[in-house]
Amino acid sequence: MAEKLTADARRAALAGLAGWSEVDGRDAIHKTFRFKNFNQAFAFMTQVALMAEKMDHHPEWFNVYNRVDVTLATHDAGGVTERGVRLARFMEEAAARSRDTARRPKGRVPSHSPSPSPAGLSLSNCERGRGGEGLNDGPAGCRAPEGR
Repeated sequence: MAEKLTADARRAALAGLAGWSEVDGRDAIHKTFRFKNFNQAFAFMTQVALMAEKMDHHPEWFNVYNRVDVTLATHDAGGVTERGVRLARFMEEAAARSRDTARRPKGRVPSHSPSPSPAGLSLSNCERGRGGEGLNDGPAGCRAPEGR
């Protein structure tokens, strides 16, 4: 089990985390992240969700449009641990990446992305619902097999 940080260790960790603060009335840390739009906020949350799953350390968070409120505490330790501090550092990096992605000039795709669409997503004609005779049928061959 992870060990809860001492008050001094928690304050020292917070000193290196811009914008993070202690939560009144509980042993936890909090930050509000703001982004240009919902897409940036969601990209940030996606990156964090994948890392949180790897770390087995899941944030408490709340999202409205471009704002993501995050609270970190290790519940089985009863407070902030080094694992929470590591996740907070990762969140700082993820926020910078999410914001940086939006600064790329339109029409330019990073070399590591195979798709020309924003966020590297691409929909097939089946997923777009194009083709076919009925609503959402998609082109021939896109229909689900009988019985599904």
